Amino acid sequence: MKRYFLNPFSITLFLFIFQLNSLAQDGALDLTFGTDGIVLTDIGVIDEVRTLARQDDGKLVTGGFTGTIGAYSFLLIRYNEDGSLDETFGVDGVTTTSLGLGEASCNSIRIQEDGKIIVVGVYLLAEEGPSDIAMARYNSDGTLDVSFGTDGIVITNSEDSEVWDGGMRVEIQADGKLLVMAFNYEDDLEFLLLRYNTDGTLDDTFGDEGIVAPIIGSYSDESEGLNILFDGDENILVVSSAFGMGESHVNFSIVKYDSDGDLDLTFGTDGQVLTNIMVTDGISSNDYGSDIAFQSDGKLVVGGMIYDEEGAFAVARYSAAGTLDESFGTDGVVFTEMPAWTECTSMLIQSNDKIILLGHAAFEEYNEEFVMARYTANGVLDPTFGVDGLVKTDLSPSPDYAEDFLIINNEKILVTGTEGGDFGVHSRVALAQYLIDYELSTVEYDVSEQNMAIYPNPFNDFTTVHFDEVLTGNNTIVMYDLLGQQVYRTENITGNELQIDRAQLQAGLYLLTFKEMDTTEKVFVSKLIVE
Repeated sequence: MKRYFLNPFSITLFLFIFQLNSLAQDGALDLTFGTDGIVLTDIGVIDEVRTLARQDDGKLVTGGFTGTIGAYSFLLIRYNEDGSLDETFGVDGVTTTSLGLGEASCNSIRIQEDGKIIVVGVYLLAEEGPSDIAMARYNSDGTLDVSFGTDGIVITNSEDSEVWDGGMRVEIQADGKLLVMAFNYEDDLEFLLLRYNTDGTLDDTFGDEGIVAPIIGSYSDESEGLNILFDGDENILVVSSAFGMGESHVNFSIVKYDSDGDLDLTFGTDGQVLTNIMVTDGISSNDYGSDIAFQSDGKLVVGGMIYDEEGAFAVARYSAAGTLDESFGTDGVVFTEMPAWTECTSMLIQSNDKIILLGHAAFEEYNEEFVMARYTANGVLDPTFGVDGLVKTDLSPSPDYAEDFLIINNEKILVTGTEGGDFGVHSRVALAQYLIDYELSTVEYDVSEQNMAIYPNPFNDFTTVHFDEVLTGNNTIVMYDLLGQQVYRTENITGNELQIDRAQLQAGLYLLTFKEMDTTEKVFVSKLIVE
């Protein structure tokens, strides 16, 4: 728990702010954003977005495609922090780029330190193929950066042949080089890594003239969820899904490479880790890894989905060496069953190590909704988030697809995706912003030299306030309800532990303040949840 200092004159104001921000459960829509927390943007006949980035100035950039079937263009939209279009970007906040005849779709965006915007995606030349990896770089005003590639565009085919290639993710290395994860499909699906210099040329010091292919394993044609991650040494971790040797089911797959594109044979088995999430009556589930991230202690977390007759969100946690962490969930994995059709598209880890999965699910037939699930750091659905750990947002009677999200200042979650329109026609770009209350969350409280923890929190019957050091003197704990009224007080606290009985407390959120040794200058604040 972070530490907060409030002088007596600011307590009343703080309680008022606490009341406003705490009336809703974590995951409530932020009513100050757009219209009741939602922004819908209509550009063309069909508009879809796949990716989201936030600039240093707080402005938001989404990327996808717009147009009609057979004639899609790259689509970038920039918004101000309140969800309004940024009219200084492109034309009234919108930039579109046609790559010629065919369809161009943006799948990933990253923003360089100089503010330039890198976009990677797919350029489909004709309905029956082939397709190429397409990359573009834009200036901060939305115009193409002509110093990159050819007039701002780079087109790559991994084999210079009639195969299906496409860019899926892009990351920027510390030296400015661009790492792209892509697919290659001819007779079988393969995943590729490509590295480009800052001018858009392939980096021939990486792999075979800039390309590492294939990533080991045999892959399912449905392996659309995938991502890349750098560790502290610029080694590369790739998450996707793959078949094991002789297996008929798909597993979470992590593959690790060094910074030159060579397999790290010390990771897992010859550089790869395969994880099957669930076995029922001797039958293994088909598991698709979508995203990968580190928790603060260096452990690896993979988020994804089970995609069988009944779908589920799924999470697995590993040591840095790729061994399942059996202290997480059940033997290292956890899954949350959803309706028949479920897709996990992205994952984030909060600063307090809580894990959030994003995706969409059909809670009613043919009507997918935005869905988020939040887990505690150790893999338990977090009941303080939404309803029983889930947040669902239905934007339209048609399928709505959540694709990407980010956390803003540990206070808000911004989700981007597509509002379905008339079942795919007249679809619109969607943003939804939600509130979280990490700054008053309920773990690991540090009070000056005094370490304090509250557990369990939330609680039903009793909770314990534990101090690492033995208290002496006149120490006081006071609890307030959301109206700022005092509901509990105990003074002259000594020893290293205090138990609070909820007998006089109704279910809800409370503000607990701890004042040490009769001080009047500092009050330490925590949130307490009574179920």
